[in-house]
Amino acid sequence: MMPMLSCDTMVALPEATASGQTLFAKNSDRPPDECQPLVLRPRQVHPAGAITHCQFVELPAAPVTYRHIGSRPYWCWGYEHGFNEHQVVIGNEALHSRAPKAAEPRLIGMEIIRLGLERGRTAAEAVEVMTEAISRYGQGVFANDAGVRTYDNGYIVADPREAYVVEAVGRQWAVKQARGTVGISNVFSLGADWDRLAPTAEGEAVARAGGSPAPRALIGLRPMPRRTASWMRRRWLGRRRCWTPRRGRWGCPLPIGRLTACASTWLGMRGSPCPRKRPPRSTQSCVPPRGARGRARSCASAPAPSTRAP
Repeated sequence: MMPMLSCDTMVALPEATASGQTLFAKNSDRPPDECQPLVLRPRQVHPAGAITHCQFVELPAAPVTYRHIGSRPYWCWGYEHGFNEHQVVIGNEALHSRAPKAAEPRLIGMEIIRLGLERGRTAAEAVEVMTEAISRYGQGVFANDAGVRTYDNGYIVADPREAYVVEAVGRQWAVKQARGTVGISNVFSLGADWDRLAPTAEGEAVARAGGSPAPRALIGLRPMPRRTASWMRRRWLGRRRCWTPRRGRWGCPLPIGRLTACASTWLGMRGSPCPRKRPPRSTQSCVPPRGARGRARSCASAPAPSTRAP
């Protein structure tokens, strides 16, 4: 059986939920021996000229960085997912494109999440922060001596009122506002239906296509290997067969210690109704930002049994 390596982020906006709240869910598939604690960062005021030191890149600090919680791989400045004092919540997915490996250092995709949380008071504002950082400092695959695996990234950025999907290849990006419900995983999901595109994206697409007209989408996507595509099909079939009207959701909850994790990624590859054979790879969390009639809540699973401190 092929190991389950997928990562998923989902959001349901108020018009799609019975409670009228925005619901956000994220499953992280980091390696099982990588500690990923939840960390709380207080609101901070920075003096003029202060510098933010990321893993490989330095950039000017914001005058104020907002209080936030993030799920942080122990070695990384950024997060797999997190939320801030303004109820902005962000999660990311690894994406794989044909863009060449960059020689210069760039931002790691998880660092872009932290920048959005530190500097965004709304989902739209966080998207502006993130896309500006992508255009200016870049992200994606780049050479480094630290042994850090790098990749292109996709994100869902949400607050109690709205949500956006952001996908990036190198310094190029596309943004689409979500309607109702949306989910992303480790494959590109935006085609010609984006709302905003990086200013130089189409020009780079034309150049890569040898001068032929560029489609209205990010260029450079790499088709999934046959085996992986087949696995994705089986995974979706498994999800469909696991529908339980009594529970009112896809799949069965998978208990991890004293908490219950989002089960979407752990569905059986061949339609198994309740897969419990494989341990989770890392931490998982669900963060619904507060709506008009409720308080913000968060639930996060304990680290996987094989997770250890560095």
